[in-house]
Amino acid sequence: MARDDYLGRRKFPRLKNKYLVCFRTRRIDGSYGYYDSTLTRDISAGGMNIIIDQDLAPGTELDMTLRFPLFPGRVVAAKGVVVHAFEESRGQKLFKTRVKFIDFDSFLLQSLNTYIDQEMQRRVDGKLVAQKLDRRKSDRRKKARA
Repeated sequence: MARDDYLGRRKFPRLKNKYLVCFRTRRIDGSYGYYDSTLTRDISAGGMNIIIDQDLAPGTELDMTLRFPLFPGRVVAAKGVVVHAFEESRGQKLFKTRVKFIDFDSFLLQSLNTYIDQEMQRRVDGKLVAQKLDRRKSDRRKKARA
């Protein structure tokens, strides 16, 4: 199974697919701040990576809605917290932002996990998707020696 063979140090496998995400920041007083929509760069049952034009501080809470082909016609609501953000592109002020899910419906989370496992078992260009995503350092050293 992909989960055992290609996970490396990760708790959840990441799927490099693009899904629509709408989000808004939540301030300490409970009011809402910045609002935007973007596409995921990758997603797992634990969180996702997105590119946005705001530098959000770690710990910023987000209320999000996501759309997955797994749930056609359904908007999935989730809450997340920014774990890390860094500037992706110096000239355009875009920030790669890592978001950890903190409140996600358990049924939807299980379904997302199953969907990711199925996608990781798909073959693309003769390799399992999971093999193409394996980025452990030991494999890079082997390729460098060759």
